[in-house]
Amino acid sequence: MKSKILTAFTTIALLAVLAIPVHLAAQEQQEKKEKAKHHHYKLVDMGTFGGPTSRNDGIYPPLNNQGTVIGGADTNAPDSFYPNFNPLILPGGASDPYIFRAFESNDGELVALDSLPGGYSTWPTSISENGLIAGTAINGAVDPITGWPEETAVLWHRGKVTNLGTLGGYESGAGMVNSRGQVTGFSGNTITDPYSLFGLGTQTRAFLWDERNGMQDIGTLGGPDAASPFINERGQIAGSSYTSDMAVDPFLWEPPTERHPNGKMIDLGSLGGTSGGEGDGVALNNHGQVVGSSNLAGDVYYHPFLWTKPGPMQDLGTLGGNYGTANVINEAGDVAGWATNTGDQALLAFFWKNGKMTNLGTLPGKVCSYAHQINSKDQVTGSSDDDCADGNSHAFLWENGGPMVDLNDLVSGADMTLGGATGINDRGEITAVGVLANGDLHAFLLIPCDENHPGIEGCDYTLADGSATVDVAHAHATNISSPLINSPATTVGQLNRLRGGMLAGAHKRLAPDFHNSHAALSSAPYNLIASALNTYQIRINWQEASGQNQGGFNIYRCHGCPSPRTEGTRIASVGANVLSYTNGSSTSPLTETTTYTYQVTAFNSNGESGPSNASSAPTKTEPAPTNLSSFAFSRGVDDIVDLRWTNNSTDDNSYYVESCTGSTCTNFSTIAQLGANATTDTQYFQFAPDVTLRYRVRAHSPGGYSGYSNIRNQVLP
Repeated sequence: MKSKILTAFTTIALLAVLAIPVHLAAQEQQEKKEKAKHHHYKLVDMGTFGGPTSRNDGIYPPLNNQGTVIGGADTNAPDSFYPNFNPLILPGGASDPYIFRAFESNDGELVALDSLPGGYSTWPTSISENGLIAGTAINGAVDPITGWPEETAVLWHRGKVTNLGTLGGYESGAGMVNSRGQVTGFSGNTITDPYSLFGLGTQTRAFLWDERNGMQDIGTLGGPDAASPFINERGQIAGSSYTSDMAVDPFLWEPPTERHPNGKMIDLGSLGGTSGGEGDGVALNNHGQVVGSSNLAGDVYYHPFLWTKPGPMQDLGTLGGNYGTANVINEAGDVAGWATNTGDQALLAFFWKNGKMTNLGTLPGKVCSYAHQINSKDQVTGSSDDDCADGNSHAFLWENGGPMVDLNDLVSGADMTLGGATGINDRGEITAVGVLANGDLHAFLLIPCDENHPGIEGCDYTLADGSATVDVAHAHATNISSPLINSPATTVGQLNRLRGGMLAGAHKRLAPDFHNSHAALSSAPYNLIASALNTYQIRINWQEASGQNQGGFNIYRCHGCPSPRTEGTRIASVGANVLSYTNGSSTSPLTETTTYTYQVTAFNSNGESGPSNASSAPTKTEPAPTNLSSFAFSRGVDDIVDLRWTNNSTDDNSYYVESCTGSTCTNFSTIAQLGANATTDTQYFQFAPDVTLRYRVRAHSPGGYSGYSNIRNQVLP
């Protein structure tokens, strides 16, 4: 897709050729400059309750239009269940050893929400426009099925907690709450279920709770399980459910009518596949429109969808690639999410309106971006990173037709980095998660210094020039692990010092280079060789030309093209003395059995060299397990099937066991997920004599799935 800048330049050139008055081109440029201006923001640190961490990502929404912010924050009290139950995840993926409390905040004052009697930790999941808060709380008991601390759905009103109970099981969780006080979510019941959506051991059912009727099971699409995270002001509910053939489809549940006194659950279908994609039914507006992602035919690729009654699903397309998901929708039906570009080289934020998908691009120096929230003014917030795996992620704002701006450049006075914008309301107030100089995570509120927020102490009411913001963003350090998800060792203070050092170094080099404009570019690297390490990593090695003065090397990659430098994407930059690079990791894997092509260039203060030779390598193929066998026997009221197979993998991280009923059945579904190097599994059945089951097994590595083992038929005793 052509960039807006390229389109503008082309338009101006055509106008000149046609002798259109010059002032029109000047007017267009002036309008673009005005669109590139952004308000500054006052930054408010939400703080904690004495511990190191607070955050509000994963909450929908994390603030309402009255400016009330919700989230979870650490106390300084140790969690007795640590490390077995810690939803607050720290940098590097570690769990949190402290008791945490749900909070609400108005005007920067952090207020803890009540815990349940006998419990302690709490976490909010949604806030309504009139300040009702839904969430989950520990009740002090241990689930006898899972061995986890029991969680229960709760509702807070003015800080006071109401236990919403369960549908007969041990655990439940709230999704959203509307201004009527209706809460939706999921709950376990008393029926044993080997396919339980969240591993509860019993059927997981979608519920609707209100003060008059309590918790009600709203049904499924024919299968045993459903979950309903989303509810709007009309009482419509969106979620996902097993169908009768154990596929997973998104649904919309309509409130009771005279014709449907128990409500009506509508199967939203798919885009041709047998189940939803990256998130199924993801978001819902007050007009009953649902967005998410759905598999295409073959269940390999998934696209973002929009469903509007009476359907069917509308495929919103992608940015040239095979994947995408719609994360949010506003009341006008405008959608934001992410999609891949041509060759699936990068994940990029998009804004969809009136049938047109706009590529929001990335922050300068970044590779990927993700749109997380959108408001009624079509302002979009999200994050943009170095490696499509949240590496060195920065929070962005996109407004007025773009380009996106780094929110770190619109705040001042704090030694921290905003890694991701988690929410935005219709007043333009933004929530984000950032990392302090000491490495701690905190939730933040960003208040715009605009005409709707006059007289705020500490606000800078001048407008920031978007072009200046881009220049600053180019100086942000690259190839540093994300403080939000990867290594916590690199603190924000170190990032800021490194960024300052890069700027100072550039200024020092500027004077001699200015007077020595004939200094030579570095010569191109040569003898580039790519080779696969496993199913998800490829290593490249190259040589540098002798007598070079390069400052480093840029690495380019593509899939299915001959020239990555011109047709692919820059995936990394390394130092001047580094002559090798490993592409792919367990958290950001390459795809197995896929060929990738690479080129490397050298760069110095005068620019970039030509590219090296291109070198390609396919990632290895995950070997399938073999020799699947089974043995069935009875013990008490149970029939037991013991499965065994040969593990042929060297880099697997899990095994999946699938089954179906009938000697010739083909509708396999997953019944167990096992750890790495697994070679056995045991299944239990009651009151099912003479039933024939079919089994198959496959391995999974960070790069993808292996083929299936042989199929094994087993008759129960």
